[in-house]
Amino acid sequence: MKKILIVFFGVLVFQGSVWGDTKCNAGDPYAQECHAQGLSACWDMTAHPSYPAQSNPWVVGEAVLQNDKMKECRQVCAINDTCWQDKWLDDAGDLSCVVAGNQIKLHMLLFADWNTANYRIGKAACK
Repeated sequence: MKKILIVFFGVLVFQGSVWGDTKCNAGDPYAQECHAQGLSACWDMTAHPSYPAQSNPWVVGEAVLQNDKMKECRQVCAINDTCWQDKWLDDAGDLSCVVAGNQIKLHMLLFADWNTANYRIGKAACK
């Protein structure tokens, strides 16, 4: 029984060290831990210069435009690995965020504030 407990404890320590390795520095991929810290997400234009992106473009950092106003929406996009694929609006479902005190469904952002794909990226691009 003692050996089983030692092995179990070792597994827990190992998993904790793996999970604890998530980095939330500027430019790091945006993860749930970064959201928990209240950090902003932005679109990495260096690695993903166009829309749709080839893979998840969300990294830790501040956006060039409307960083405070659209912060929660970019966080929702980042932690849900969305808003960057072609036809992402079809898959956004009930995901929503708060803009100026109003709860808005992500799929409505296209019409409410981001207008076109290139404009949307421009607002989300990292400083």
